[in-house]
Amino acid sequence: MKNNRKPVLWVAFILILFLSAPMAAFAVVEAPAEIYVGDYANVLSEETERYII
Repeated sequence: MKNNRKPVLWVAFILILFLSAPMAAFAVVEAPAEIYVGDYANVLSEETERYII
């Protein structure tokens, strides 16, 4: 019974390794150009946005 455990553990380890590797690639997100100002309603003037940044 103990001999059958090792191959199963190795297969599980390899599956976890290969399935988690692509997730790490999607975790990288580029920072937006205006990192501190999120004026989506266009309330702030351009001058104020530049001053904040």
